[in-house]
Amino acid sequence: MQKLKYFCPWFLSKKTSWSGTHMSLFNALSCYYDVEDIDVGTRRLIPFLNQLKMKLFKIDPHLSNYKYENKIANKSLKKDDIVFQFTVSNYSDKYYSFLYVDLLFHFIKYIRETDKLASKYIGFTSVNGELLDKLLLDEKNFFNSPKSYIFTMSRCLRDFLINKKLIDEERVKYVGGGINIDIKKFDGSKRSGKRFLFVGKDFDRKNGPIVVEAFKKVKEKYNDVELFIIGPKEKHIENGINFLGRLTFSETTSYFNLCDYFVMPSLAEAYGLVFIEALSFGLPCIARNAFEMPYLIKDDINGYLLKDSFSTSELVSYMEKLLISDNIKNNVLKSRKEYIQEYNWDSAARRIKEKIDDITNK
Repeated sequence: MQKLKYFCPWFLSKKTSWSGTHMSLFNALSCYYDVEDIDVGTRRLIPFLNQLKMKLFKIDPHLSNYKYENKIANKSLKKDDIVFQFTVSNYSDKYYSFLYVDLLFHFIKYIRETDKLASKYIGFTSVNGELLDKLLLDEKNFFNSPKSYIFTMSRCLRDFLINKKLIDEERVKYVGGGINIDIKKFDGSKRSGKRFLFVGKDFDRKNGPIVVEAFKKVKEKYNDVELFIIGPKEKHIENGINFLGRLTFSETTSYFNLCDYFVMPSLAEAYGLVFIEALSFGLPCIARNAFEMPYLIKDDINGYLLKDSFSTSELVSYMEKLLISDNIKNNVLKSRKEYIQEYNWDSAARRIKEKIDDITNK
Protein backbone atom coordinates (compact mmCIF):
# COMPACT_ATOMS: atom_id res chain seq x y z
CA MET A 1 0.00 0.00 0.00
CA GLN A 2 1.34 3.41 -1.00
CA LYS A 3 2.53 5.64 1.85
CA LEU A 4 0.88 8.99 2.48
CA LYS A 5 2.26 11.45 5.01
CA TYR A 6 -0.59 13.24 6.73
CA PHE A 7 0.85 16.61 7.73
CA CYS A 8 -1.93 17.79 10.02
CA PRO A 9 -2.39 20.77 12.38
CA TRP A 10 -4.46 18.79 14.88
CA PHE A 11 -6.31 20.79 17.52
CA LEU A 12 -6.08 19.80 21.18
CA SER A 13 -8.86 17.23 20.68
CA LYS A 14 -8.22 15.09 17.61
CA LYS A 15 -11.80 13.86 17.54
CA THR A 16 -13.24 17.36 17.11
CA SER A 17 -10.29 18.92 15.25
CA TRP A 18 -11.67 21.17 12.48
CA SER A 19 -15.21 20.07 13.43
CA GLY A 20 -14.23 16.44 12.89
CA THR A 21 -12.84 16.99 9.39
CA HIS A 22 -9.21 16.13 10.18
CA MET A 23 -10.08 12.76 11.73
CA SER A 24 -12.80 11.88 9.22
CA LEU A 25 -10.46 12.48 6.29
CA PHE A 26 -7.60 10.63 8.01
CA ASN A 27 -9.82 7.58 8.47
CA ALA A 28 -11.16 7.74 4.91
CA LEU A 29 -7.69 8.03 3.34
CA SER A 30 -6.45 5.16 5.52
CA CYS A 31 -8.64 2.83 3.43
CA TYR A 32 -6.48 3.60 0.39
CA TYR A 33 -3.05 4.47 1.79
CA ASP A 34 -0.61 3.60 4.53
CA VAL A 35 -1.18 6.94 6.26
CA GLU A 36 1.54 8.27 8.55
CA ASP A 37 0.29 10.90 10.99
CA ILE A 38 2.74 13.80 11.24
CA ASP A 39 1.26 15.92 14.01
CA VAL A 40 2.03 19.63 13.76
CA GLY A 41 -0.86 20.85 15.87
CA THR A 42 -1.02 19.58 19.42
CA ARG A 43 2.24 21.26 20.39
CA ARG A 44 0.90 24.64 19.39
CA LEU A 45 0.16 27.12 22.11
CA ILE A 46 -3.41 26.95 23.34
CA PRO A 47 -5.62 29.81 22.04
CA PHE A 48 -5.29 31.89 25.23
CA LEU A 49 -1.48 31.85 25.10
CA ASN A 50 -1.54 32.57 21.37
CA GLN A 51 -3.60 35.69 22.06
CA LEU A 52 -1.24 36.68 24.87
CA LYS A 53 1.74 36.28 22.56
CA MET A 54 0.05 38.49 20.00
CA LYS A 55 -0.74 41.18 22.60
CA LEU A 56 2.63 41.27 24.40
CA PHE A 57 5.08 40.62 21.58
CA LYS A 58 3.10 41.76 18.54
CA ILE A 59 3.85 38.42 16.86
CA ASP A 60 0.93 36.89 15.08
CA PRO A 61 0.57 33.22 16.06
CA HIS A 62 -0.06 32.26 12.43
CA LEU A 63 3.52 33.19 11.61
CA SER A 64 5.05 31.23 14.48
CA ASN A 65 2.86 28.24 13.61
CA TYR A 66 4.08 28.36 10.01
CA LYS A 67 7.68 28.42 11.18
CA TYR A 68 7.06 25.44 13.44
CA GLU A 69 5.44 23.47 10.62
CA ASN A 70 8.35 24.18 8.30
CA LYS A 71 10.74 22.95 10.97
CA ILE A 72 8.86 19.66 11.31
CA ALA A 73 8.70 19.30 7.52
CA ASN A 74 12.46 19.70 7.16
CA LYS A 75 12.97 16.90 9.68
CA SER A 76 10.36 14.41 8.52
CA LEU A 77 9.84 14.75 4.75
CA LYS A 78 12.09 13.21 2.12
CA LYS A 79 12.49 13.15 -1.65
CA ASP A 80 9.44 11.86 -3.55
CA ASP A 81 7.30 11.60 -0.42
CA ILE A 82 3.57 12.05 -0.99
CA VAL A 83 2.43 14.68 1.49
CA PHE A 84 -1.18 15.52 2.31
CA GLN A 85 -1.43 18.84 4.12
CA PHE A 86 -3.76 21.60 5.27
CA THR A 87 -1.56 24.73 5.07
CA VAL A 88 0.98 25.99 2.51
CA SER A 89 3.64 26.25 5.22
CA ASN A 90 5.69 23.42 3.78
CA TYR A 91 6.28 22.54 0.15
CA SER A 92 9.29 21.53 -1.87
CA ASP A 93 10.21 20.51 -5.38
CA LYS A 94 11.62 17.34 -3.79
CA TYR A 95 8.29 15.82 -2.73
CA TYR A 96 4.64 15.94 -3.77
CA SER A 97 2.50 18.38 -1.80
CA PHE A 98 -1.28 17.91 -1.94
CA LEU A 99 -3.09 20.71 -0.12
CA TYR A 100 -6.68 20.33 1.12
CA VAL A 101 -8.34 23.67 1.95
CA ASP A 102 -11.63 25.46 2.39
CA LEU A 103 -10.01 28.92 2.38
CA LEU A 104 -6.89 30.60 1.02
CA PHE A 105 -5.51 34.05 1.77
CA HIS A 106 -5.89 35.09 -1.88
CA PHE A 107 -9.62 34.41 -1.55
CA ILE A 108 -9.78 36.22 1.80
CA LYS A 109 -8.09 39.26 0.23
CA TYR A 110 -10.58 39.18 -2.65
CA ILE A 111 -13.56 39.06 -0.26
CA ARG A 112 -12.12 41.95 1.75
CA GLU A 113 -11.92 44.02 -1.43
CA THR A 114 -15.29 43.09 -2.92
CA ASP A 115 -17.68 42.26 -0.08
CA LYS A 116 -17.49 44.63 2.89
CA LEU A 117 -20.20 42.76 4.75
CA ALA A 118 -18.54 39.35 4.51
CA SER A 119 -15.06 40.79 5.09
CA LYS A 120 -15.93 41.35 8.74
CA TYR A 121 -16.50 37.63 9.22
CA ILE A 122 -14.44 35.77 6.63
CA GLY A 123 -11.77 34.78 9.17
CA PHE A 124 -8.17 35.71 9.98
CA THR A 125 -9.26 39.26 10.73
CA SER A 126 -6.00 39.86 12.64
CA VAL A 127 -3.93 39.08 9.54
CA ASN A 128 -3.05 42.31 7.74
CA GLY A 129 -0.12 44.34 6.47
CA GLU A 130 3.26 42.69 6.18
CA LEU A 131 2.03 39.37 7.52
CA LEU A 132 -0.75 39.17 4.92
CA ASP A 133 1.75 40.03 2.18
CA LYS A 134 3.99 37.23 3.40
CA LEU A 135 1.18 34.71 3.50
CA LEU A 136 0.04 35.72 0.01
CA LEU A 137 3.61 35.27 -1.23
CA ASP A 138 3.79 31.84 0.45
CA GLU A 139 0.62 30.84 -1.38
CA LYS A 140 1.86 32.18 -4.69
CA ASN A 141 5.09 30.23 -4.33
CA PHE A 142 3.07 27.14 -3.50
CA PHE A 143 0.90 27.68 -6.58
CA ASN A 144 4.02 27.91 -8.73
CA SER A 145 5.81 24.90 -7.26
CA PRO A 146 5.76 22.11 -9.90
CA LYS A 147 4.97 19.34 -7.40
CA SER A 148 2.26 21.21 -5.51
CA TYR A 149 -1.46 20.54 -6.04
CA ILE A 150 -4.67 21.79 -4.43
CA PHE A 151 -7.80 19.93 -3.39
CA THR A 152 -10.64 22.32 -2.59
CA MET A 153 -13.52 21.55 -0.27
CA SER A 154 -15.72 23.91 -2.30
CA ARG A 155 -16.42 24.45 -5.97
CA CYS A 156 -16.53 28.15 -5.15
CA LEU A 157 -12.83 28.22 -4.21
CA ARG A 158 -11.81 26.05 -7.15
CA ASP A 159 -13.59 28.35 -9.61
CA PHE A 160 -11.99 31.40 -7.97
CA LEU A 161 -8.47 29.99 -8.35
CA ILE A 162 -9.02 29.10 -11.99
CA ASN A 163 -10.88 32.28 -12.98
CA LYS A 164 -8.20 34.46 -11.37
CA LYS A 165 -5.51 32.35 -13.13
CA LEU A 166 -3.71 31.76 -9.85
CA ILE A 167 -2.95 28.13 -10.66
CA ASP A 168 -3.20 25.91 -13.72
CA GLU A 169 -6.57 24.18 -13.96
CA GLU A 170 -5.06 20.69 -13.97
CA ARG A 171 -3.38 21.36 -10.63
CA VAL A 172 -6.53 22.20 -8.67
CA LYS A 173 -9.45 19.82 -8.10
CA TYR A 174 -12.73 20.05 -6.23
CA VAL A 175 -13.12 17.01 -3.95
CA GLY A 176 -15.79 18.20 -1.52
CA GLY A 177 -16.32 17.23 2.08
CA GLY A 178 -18.42 14.89 4.15
CA ILE A 179 -20.82 14.96 7.04
CA ASN A 180 -19.48 14.34 10.53
CA ILE A 181 -22.68 13.11 12.15
CA ASP A 182 -23.95 9.53 11.99
CA ILE A 183 -26.34 9.27 9.05
CA LYS A 184 -27.37 5.79 10.20
CA LYS A 185 -29.23 7.46 13.07
CA PHE A 186 -31.68 9.16 10.71
CA ASP A 187 -35.22 8.99 12.05
CA GLY A 188 -37.77 11.60 11.03
CA SER A 189 -40.72 9.96 12.75
CA LYS A 190 -41.09 12.74 15.35
CA ARG A 191 -41.26 15.62 12.90
CA SER A 192 -44.25 17.92 13.05
CA GLY A 193 -43.69 20.10 9.98
CA LYS A 194 -43.35 23.17 12.23
CA ARG A 195 -39.77 23.18 13.55
CA PHE A 196 -36.83 25.22 12.24
CA LEU A 197 -33.18 24.50 13.09
CA PHE A 198 -30.13 26.79 13.21
CA VAL A 199 -26.63 25.44 13.95
CA GLY A 200 -23.61 27.70 14.46
CA LYS A 201 -21.36 28.80 17.31
CA ASP A 202 -20.54 32.07 15.56
CA PHE A 203 -24.05 33.47 15.86
CA ASP A 204 -23.42 36.84 14.16
CA ARG A 205 -21.37 35.44 11.26
CA LYS A 206 -24.05 32.84 10.62
CA ASN A 207 -26.65 35.65 10.51
CA GLY A 208 -28.43 34.35 13.60
CA PRO A 209 -29.98 37.67 14.65
CA ILE A 210 -31.98 37.96 11.42
CA VAL A 211 -33.14 34.35 11.78
CA VAL A 212 -34.52 35.13 15.24
CA GLU A 213 -36.14 38.35 14.00
CA ALA A 214 -37.77 36.60 11.05
CA PHE A 215 -38.95 33.70 13.18
CA LYS A 216 -40.73 36.06 15.58
CA LYS A 217 -42.72 37.45 12.65
CA VAL A 218 -43.52 33.95 11.38
CA LYS A 219 -44.74 33.00 14.86
CA GLU A 220 -47.20 35.91 14.85
CA LYS A 221 -48.99 34.11 12.02
CA TYR A 222 -48.21 30.47 12.88
CA ASN A 223 -48.33 30.28 16.66
CA ASP A 224 -47.26 26.64 17.01
CA VAL A 225 -43.90 26.93 15.15
CA GLU A 226 -40.59 26.45 16.99
CA LEU A 227 -36.97 27.45 16.39
CA PHE A 228 -34.07 25.42 17.80
CA ILE A 229 -30.66 27.14 17.98
CA ILE A 230 -27.48 25.12 18.56
CA GLY A 231 -24.09 26.77 19.05
CA PRO A 232 -24.23 29.93 21.20
CA LYS A 233 -23.26 29.27 24.83
CA GLU A 234 -26.38 30.68 26.47
CA LYS A 235 -29.27 28.32 27.14
CA HIS A 236 -32.83 29.52 27.47
CA ILE A 237 -36.31 29.19 25.96
CA GLU A 238 -38.37 32.20 24.96
CA ASN A 239 -41.55 32.37 22.90
CA GLY A 240 -40.85 29.25 20.85
CA ILE A 241 -37.12 29.94 20.47
CA ASN A 242 -34.99 27.23 22.09
CA PHE A 243 -31.34 28.20 22.68
CA LEU A 244 -29.76 24.80 23.35
CA GLY A 245 -26.12 25.80 23.87
CA ARG A 246 -23.21 23.79 22.48
CA LEU A 247 -24.00 20.15 21.81
CA THR A 248 -22.03 17.06 20.84
CA PHE A 249 -22.33 15.52 17.37
CA SER A 250 -24.63 12.86 18.83
CA GLU A 251 -26.86 15.42 20.56
CA THR A 252 -27.02 17.52 17.39
CA THR A 253 -28.14 14.48 15.42
CA SER A 254 -31.29 14.23 17.52
CA TYR A 255 -32.29 17.76 16.46
CA PHE A 256 -31.62 17.04 12.78
CA ASN A 257 -34.16 14.26 13.28
CA LEU A 258 -36.64 16.36 15.28
CA CYS A 259 -36.69 19.46 13.07
CA ASP A 260 -38.22 19.95 9.64
CA TYR A 261 -36.27 22.84 8.07
CA PHE A 262 -32.76 24.24 8.32
CA VAL A 263 -32.25 28.01 8.17
CA MET A 264 -28.83 29.71 8.22
CA PRO A 265 -28.30 32.55 5.71
CA SER A 266 -24.63 32.88 6.67
CA LEU A 267 -22.80 36.12 5.97
CA ALA A 268 -19.50 34.33 5.36
CA GLU A 269 -19.07 30.59 4.88
CA ALA A 270 -15.94 28.89 3.57
CA TYR A 271 -17.98 25.77 2.75
CA GLY A 272 -20.85 24.92 5.08
CA LEU A 273 -20.72 21.26 6.10
CA VAL A 274 -23.87 21.82 8.13
CA PHE A 275 -25.89 22.35 4.94
CA ILE A 276 -24.96 18.95 3.56
CA GLU A 277 -25.67 17.44 6.97
CA ALA A 278 -29.13 19.01 6.89
CA LEU A 279 -29.82 17.83 3.33
CA SER A 280 -28.62 14.32 4.19
CA PHE A 281 -31.19 14.29 7.02
CA GLY A 282 -33.92 15.41 4.63
CA LEU A 283 -34.16 19.06 5.69
CA PRO A 284 -34.88 21.79 3.12
CA CYS A 285 -32.44 24.68 3.64
CA ILE A 286 -32.59 28.44 3.59
CA ALA A 287 -29.12 29.84 2.87
CA ARG A 288 -27.63 33.02 1.41
CA ASN A 289 -26.80 33.54 -2.25
CA ALA A 290 -23.02 33.69 -1.68
CA PHE A 291 -19.89 31.54 -1.31
CA GLU A 292 -20.56 27.80 -1.73
CA MET A 293 -24.21 28.06 -0.72
CA PRO A 294 -25.60 28.47 -4.29
CA TYR A 295 -23.73 25.30 -5.30
CA LEU A 296 -25.46 23.36 -2.52
CA ILE A 297 -28.90 24.97 -2.35
CA LYS A 298 -31.07 25.45 -5.43
CA ASP A 299 -33.99 27.87 -5.25
CA ASP A 300 -37.39 26.20 -5.15
CA ILE A 301 -35.80 22.73 -5.45
CA ASN A 302 -34.14 21.90 -2.13
CA GLY A 303 -34.57 25.26 -0.41
CA TYR A 304 -34.21 29.00 -0.91
CA LEU A 305 -31.35 31.49 -1.23
CA LEU A 306 -31.62 34.84 0.53
CA LYS A 307 -30.73 37.58 -1.97
CA ASP A 308 -30.80 40.50 0.47
CA SER A 309 -28.64 39.53 3.45
CA PHE A 310 -30.65 41.54 5.98
CA SER A 311 -34.13 41.35 4.50
CA THR A 312 -36.37 40.07 7.26
CA SER A 313 -39.38 40.11 4.96
CA GLU A 314 -37.63 37.96 2.35
CA LEU A 315 -36.56 35.44 4.97
CA VAL A 316 -40.06 35.39 6.46
CA SER A 317 -41.55 34.65 3.04
CA TYR A 318 -39.20 31.69 2.51
CA MET A 319 -39.90 30.28 5.96
CA GLU A 320 -43.64 30.56 5.39
CA LYS A 321 -43.36 28.90 1.97
CA LEU A 322 -41.70 25.90 3.59
CA LEU A 323 -44.48 25.70 6.17
CA ILE A 324 -47.35 25.68 3.69
CA SER A 325 -45.95 23.48 0.91
CA ASP A 326 -44.51 19.96 0.94
CA ASN A 327 -42.94 20.14 -2.53
CA ILE A 328 -39.42 21.09 -1.46
CA LYS A 329 -39.54 18.78 1.55
CA ASN A 330 -40.46 15.88 -0.73
CA ASN A 331 -37.70 16.82 -3.20
CA VAL A 332 -35.08 16.68 -0.46
CA LEU A 333 -36.34 13.40 0.97
CA LYS A 334 -36.29 11.82 -2.50
CA SER A 335 -32.70 13.02 -3.04
CA ARG A 336 -31.31 11.90 0.33
CA LYS A 337 -29.38 8.97 -1.14
CA GLU A 338 -27.80 11.26 -3.75
CA TYR A 339 -26.69 13.73 -1.06
CA ILE A 340 -25.28 10.93 1.09
CA GLN A 341 -23.35 9.46 -1.85
CA GLU A 342 -22.00 12.83 -2.96
CA TYR A 343 -21.16 14.31 0.43
CA ASN A 344 -19.29 11.69 2.41
CA TRP A 345 -15.64 11.36 3.34
CA ASP A 346 -15.08 8.16 1.37
CA SER A 347 -16.24 9.92 -1.81
CA ALA A 348 -13.84 12.79 -1.06
CA ALA A 349 -11.02 10.32 -0.37
CA ARG A 350 -11.64 8.50 -3.66
CA ARG A 351 -11.51 11.78 -5.60
CA ILE A 352 -8.27 12.62 -3.81
CA LYS A 353 -6.82 9.19 -4.60
CA GLU A 354 -7.67 9.49 -8.29
CA LYS A 355 -5.64 12.69 -8.57
CA ILE A 356 -2.73 11.51 -6.44
CA ASP A 357 -2.45 8.26 -8.40
CA ASP A 358 -2.65 10.13 -11.70
CA ILE A 359 0.22 12.43 -10.68
CA THR A 360 2.53 10.06 -8.82
CA ASN A 361 2.23 7.08 -11.21
CA LYS A 362 3.32 9.01 -14.28
